[in-house]
Amino acid sequence: MKLKLARGTTSKTLKIFVQDGSQPAPAGLTGLSHNTSGLSWYYIREGDATATQVPLVAATVGSYTSGGFQEVSATHMPGVYEIGVPDSALAQGASVVMMLRGAANMVPVLIEIELDAVNYQDSVRAGLTALPNAAASSSGGLLTFGTGAGQVAPTAGAVVANLNLDQPVPVANPPQTVGDALNAARAQGFGKWVISGTTLSLFAPDGTTPVRIFTLDSPIAPTQRT
Repeated sequence: MKLKLARGTTSKTLKIFVQDGSQPAPAGLTGLSHNTSGLSWYYIREGDATATQVPLVAATVGSYTSGGFQEVSATHMPGVYEIGVPDSALAQGASVVMMLRGAANMVPVLIEIELDAVNYQDSVRAGLTALPNAAASSSGGLLTFGTGAGQVAPTAGAVVANLNLDQPVPVANPPQTVGDALNAARAQGFGKWVISGTTLSLFAPDGTTPVRIFTLDSPIAPTQRT
């Protein structure tokens, strides 16, 4: 059996097939349990110098138990067993090899698992944490080509980002940011502004909320503002 799993996978159960070596034709060996005489389970990870034994324990099919070994159904699926892979076997390294053997008439079961940095069960970003953990085009996700919100559409040789530019602009932004500059430009260009003495106030579209306040060098003939 050969598998690919994400490195660091936890609480993993596997279904294995144990062949009956006493039969002339391939057949499943039934009746094994965690305490069957001679049955053993070892694994070795890439870089390890010695194999590690997994203590076999009773388990319930469908529920994870570390070191669990349980027959699925001697009647309906003879020879199929569920095992609970210890988390430590999948925690590091690029691969791990496991073997179960030793019971009477049992053909040894060899399991090779490639441990990848990619999580094939993660449908959003495949376990790659450098990518956004959100669906493409949604909030926090990657931009995609298209005409909807959060998409980038090529048009007439240019690329236009559809970023909901018709949304209300906040009346306040952190100083020295693009939003701050846009608010000031809007108020200065076509918004309400008032001079009172040496104070110049630029207002938001509501006409009452100050966007920026400047001090003029003269109340009559100013030449600069600060």
